[in-house]
Amino acid sequence: MTEFRNGCITDERTVPVAAAAAFATVATGRGLSNWFPLKAEVEPEVDGRCFLSWGEGCEGEAPVHAYSPDTHFGWTERYPAPDGGEPMIRKVDFHIGPGATDEGAADDPVSEVRLVHSGFDEALKPESPEIAAYLQGWDNFMHCLEFYLSRHYPENRRLVWRYDDIPEGRDAAWESLIGGKRCSGGLVSLAKGLDPGDPVSFSPVIQAANDPGGPRLPAAVGRITSAKEGGHLSVELPSLGRSLLFIEFEDKRVGVWLSTWGLADRVTKSLQRALDHAMDAAG
Repeated sequence: MTEFRNGCITDERTVPVAAAAAFATVATGRGLSNWFPLKAEVEPEVDGRCFLSWGEGCEGEAPVHAYSPDTHFGWTERYPAPDGGEPMIRKVDFHIGPGATDEGAADDPVSEVRLVHSGFDEALKPESPEIAAYLQGWDNFMHCLEFYLSRHYPENRRLVWRYDDIPEGRDAAWESLIGGKRCSGGLVSLAKGLDPGDPVSFSPVIQAANDPGGPRLPAAVGRITSAKEGGHLSVELPSLGRSLLFIEFEDKRVGVWLSTWGLADRVTKSLQRALDHAMDAAG
């Protein structure tokens, strides 16, 4: 669970891989790209460079401040101060350690991955807009890390995505793309509601399957893992190669991220075209 306390955001996940595999997943460009950004590059040394990109206009690089193979990796972020004073310094650290094993499963590797994002104002509350946005984002990314290492490692991810401005505001964008209970938005249809486990269908999969010459795809029915009206929707799609869908609403932008592993290139390209069509139609 992602938490905020004493100026730090923390999260800890147990994953069924050895420490070396967990470390490679959080401390290499290839590993990070399988669950975190669209593209990543890492120079594996202290004072090296860590570059992360979620597309043009949403990318940057930071110096590596910690690189201890199989145990600790971290980078330092610097942000301009709002008042023009000293820049804000924040650090992202991943700590890797051995995880507890069940009795009778001592031979199976288990690791703990602990995230610490530090440097926030200790006076901030978890419900403040800035912290709430970070908590929402990190909870999704850490779930994606756990999902990948538990079900898809060491496959490479193919990401179907769209990141758009929403000048009409997040509430209107939510209504347009998600809709309400038992409503069909431009992207999903909710069969019941927004509780964990409730069924959801993802319209771009249906559209891709119906295109002439399109790939044969199963019904795009998934189950909600996490949701907050007007904020985000996270869905697991078991029938689509155990894909993971995350739709995130910010104040001025909406991001749609469909993480897939093991799907053919023509399938992901067809899904990308269908997602682009759905987003364009929603306006």
